[in-house]
Amino acid sequence: MTDAGPRAIIFDMDGVLCAYDLRARLDVLARHAGTSRAQVHAAVWGSGFEDGADQGRYGDAASYLEAFSARLGAPLTREQWIAARKAAMTPKSDMLSLARALSARLTVAMLTNNGPATEDALPDLFPETAALFGERAFFSWRFATKKPDVAIYRALAGRLGLPPSACLFIDDKARNVEGARAAGMRALRFAGEAALLDDLARLGLAP
Repeated sequence: MTDAGPRAIIFDMDGVLCAYDLRARLDVLARHAGTSRAQVHAAVWGSGFEDGADQGRYGDAASYLEAFSARLGAPLTREQWIAARKAAMTPKSDMLSLARALSARLTVAMLTNNGPATEDALPDLFPETAALFGERAFFSWRFATKKPDVAIYRALAGRLGLPPSACLFIDDKARNVEGARAAGMRALRFAGEAALLDDLARLGLAP
């Protein structure tokens, strides 16, 4: 890290910019498919399907949704998929305000482990992030890998036109923070806004 400090701050989405409750999403999908939460989880998440989608296995939202429906065992429209995904998300207004304040003097970006349907639906799912980050809302499927692979952080820094050492990454998962550090970024594990504000103040980045 250079003495000049970070020139870009990269936020995770689920768990940082919004609370994420997978159980709520599973409940909506289970009701739709007429099955149980556990069966939905096993078919979609436990099978590795979502991991594959996050790593670019599906080239667009339509092909992803078709495969998702097959896994679920029931036809699922884009609107129904969005409703289930959105049921799991509660925006964190304080974190969005913090990112907005930091954007006045630093480059801000978002990096989330998600596939093409989430990117396609972001304006409906989480319009606050779509407006705030615009083209700097990055989704792992575009990189053909996912956090915590060091390659995704280095590729993202390149997209921002910066070396990894000029980036600060914030995520709620320890393994993703460790991956960012291994890639040469400064990184903070998110444990709430108050603690993050303290960490930013120590770095001279208080908004």
